Amino acid sequence: MTTILIIEDQQDNRDIYERWLLREGYKLLYARDGIEGVSLAQHHRPDLVLMDILMPYLNGWNTTRQLRLGAQTRHIPIIAVSAIPEDEGRGQSLAVGCDDFFAKPVNFPMLLVRIKELLNKSKDK
Repeated sequence: MTTILIIEDQQDNRDIYERWLLREGYKLLYARDGIEGVSLAQHHRPDLVLMDILMPYLNGWNTTRQLRLGAQTRHIPIIAVSAIPEDEGRGQSLAVGCDDFFAKPVNFPMLLVRIKELLNKSKDK
């Protein structure tokens, strides 16, 4: 079963992701901040990460940097999701190693398409 790690500090947002992603048949893991997210990614090696950017303790960009440094986690596709406007968030997210960026509120049909594309791409490697 394909596993997605959701690193998001807001319960309401986690609930929304859950509704969409469980319907698609994904197994979900949850982290409330980047520190917990790095730990879960190292131990469970999810197939993809949905990464909030604005979180306490370790923001999404620094969390992405840590995941990209780890031998067991550097290959995991990461989609940044943030309330930061698209023109500000996309460039910085891609620069630190995210594979894509979606501004909130998220267009879930488009996000689901991108998740499938990245999962297929990572299987081909």
